[in-house]
Amino acid sequence: MNFSKVCLSNPLCRSWITLDAHSASLILLGDLLNRVAENDLFDWSGRSKLIDCISNFIVVRPHIGQTMIEKLLRMLQDPDYRVRFSLARRIGTLFQTWDGHDDLFQDICSNFGAKLVVSSKEKVVTAKEVLAAGPQPHPTMETIIITLMHLAMFSEKIELEAVFMMCVISAIDLSQRELVVAALDNLSRQLQYTSRSKYLEELMGSILFSWVACGVSLVSLVEVRLSELYYFCREERCRSSGVIDMIKIFRPDRVFMVMVLSLDYAD
Repeated sequence: MNFSKVCLSNPLCRSWITLDAHSASLILLGDLLNRVAENDLFDWSGRSKLIDCISNFIVVRPHIGQTMIEKLLRMLQDPDYRVRFSLARRIGTLFQTWDGHDDLFQDICSNFGAKLVVSSKEKVVTAKEVLAAGPQPHPTMETIIITLMHLAMFSEKIELEAVFMMCVISAIDLSQRELVVAALDNLSRQLQYTSRSKYLEELMGSILFSWVACGVSLVSLVEVRLSELYYFCREERCRSSGVIDMIKIFRPDRVFMVMVLSLDYAD
């Protein structure tokens, strides 16, 4: 008996063969994507498309895409802010695909390339340690803020820790306070709160506990809350006068980030 003919005449068997061939093709495609990711041949646009490809592959075949996570996270330190921002917007795919959000969060934080105040079950990094490490590059901190915002949006498990870290960045680095406020504003709206102040009220008890545990100045916490009030009042003046943006920001990457935050909310 010709078993191949019998098998091909069976619809279930044909489906199995098709699925098996499809899986083999995806494995080959995954290997190809891994090799492409190893090369440094693309401009920022190509690297952004590579992020999309890897993210989509993770959704389709998580067990194959898992091998690409390390390459994906390395792009958090890409020299071009547009690539870093593209990754920040797609990084929620990891949390939608896998459990173990705490481990994923730690992996992401370890790829930021900067020492940050951390308050988690696994470890605590105090403000004193971070200040001793010296100031971090502004583009790096901006990438971290935007990434933390998206992480908080996609995972309730690490939301509190991400928001806490954003608030601490605002307290330690005054130059980032404006971006943190914009990120929290966008986050609170995406989570359907009436305002960022209302959103932070729900988290403030836990944030305060971590704030003290990490040795962050309580005075700076008051300053952060006062700055929120200041930005709120300024936004109200902007709306009433019809002025979209009264803040003069000259760095193109910062302008891009603030604009996209606004577009995210508009969508």
